Amino acid sequence: MRLIIKRVLFFIILCIVSFSVLVACSLLEFRQPHSPQEPVDLEASMELVLKAAKKHPEIDFTPENVTLAGSIRPPTILSDVQFMYVRSELGHTENSPFAVTPDGSVFKLPEEFHLLLRKKELIFNDHTEVEEIVEFYLQFDIKMPSQDKHIILNAIVDIPGIEKNLNLLEELKEIIHTMKVHKKDTEWIVEFFTWQAVGGVVFHWEVQVKDGDFTIIKKDQLETNVGEYIMIE
Repeated sequence: MRLIIKRVLFFIILCIVSFSVLVACSLLEFRQPHSPQEPVDLEASMELVLKAAKKHPEIDFTPENVTLAGSIRPPTILSDVQFMYVRSELGHTENSPFAVTPDGSVFKLPEEFHLLLRKKELIFNDHTEVEEIVEFYLQFDIKMPSQDKHIILNAIVDIPGIEKNLNLLEELKEIIHTMKVHKKDTEWIVEFFTWQAVGGVVFHWEVQVKDGDFTIIKKDQLETNVGEYIMIE
């Protein structure tokens, strides 16, 4: 009897140890950092900067004024374009974003985003690519990128702190909806809403995307000072 009890206890202890090892391995694997994104090729990128400087002497593309936008990862369809920030004129607190294509052509963003797409002769095959290009554009449609960004809204509750203003919440909850993409002949129409932290601005957008072109049809300001916003001085 004692022998049986000892064997049972041994089996239980073995199971506990095995389970602990499995859990430890799982946690270790879970804590492993995600594979890093491909590093920016600084040498190749600076060659593009030099090309850009020759083509556009009016822009100060000297190395000390240029910051490669390594954190901005473009959609696959723009993977060969280098995005960078160039220090603005004195008095400006933010740097200006530019796109440089492999041949050294330069596009100031967001104003010339449509020209960049035209230059690349992009072809959009499905709504996913269309959504990606719209979301990518929004990174540049802000004046203070170091403090601000557009948050694409699926519903009014996506706005941080909106629960503090119940009247506004009730007013907007029936208006704001998820991004909608409609295809009409050869063009895509994208309708969506965004919120900006600076000023707490809610925008209603309508964008037309088609092969090699990008047009803002509508950018209506619905409300300001919404949610937990940053005051504009």
